[in-house]
Amino acid sequence: MTLEPITFTWMRHPKPLVPEGYIYGAMEDVPLNLTGSATRAAFNAIAGLIDQDTLILSSPSPRALEGIKQVLARTTEPERSIIIEDGFLEQNFGDFCAQLKQEIQDSEAFRFYASDPINNDPPNGESLKGFFERVKTTTEKYRDAYVSGKLTTNQVFVSGHGGVSRAALALCNSATITQEHLEQRIQRLSICRTQWDPNTGQWTIIDRNLTLH
Repeated sequence: MTLEPITFTWMRHPKPLVPEGYIYGAMEDVPLNLTGSATRAAFNAIAGLIDQDTLILSSPSPRALEGIKQVLARTTEPERSIIIEDGFLEQNFGDFCAQLKQEIQDSEAFRFYASDPINNDPPNGESLKGFFERVKTTTEKYRDAYVSGKLTTNQVFVSGHGGVSRAALALCNSATITQEHLEQRIQRLSICRTQWDPNTGQWTIIDRNLTLH
């Protein structure tokens, strides 16, 4: 039997209400903008992308979980199951978390990290290379489950982070992380969609930074 392509839909969480330049931790429970008219319209529109067969995954981050709960509340199945996936947690910025970038950017530790963020770890954190590899491995876990028949749907929705969306797009473009990947614009509550074709073994970008209202 020929398998249809599997599609991953990546949503970035709602906007955190934090000071400009604030480096929040991946698991930090920060206040979110949930009531703006554009935000509510985005929730409504994104809800229309989810059908009965869609597998719902979320980063364990409170902001990612709240984002998908707001979306599901606008569907016909607001209480449906959400699978928590640690592999889709945002990059760990370690000791830089809960600080303002403008206040630490001249420190020796931050200058070292910023000199090569792809390969250098923040203190007690992870490099972009390590983070991207984590997202890649996790994505491929679900892809392989689909190929083996353990996953019966070809529609996967991920509530995550800007970095997770960038990593997903990078998986389609290249095996090597580049500066171009780091500079991709990913807006809050934007949608990226990637697709893997089991017949060709190729990844394709369907949508990039799509905002729905």
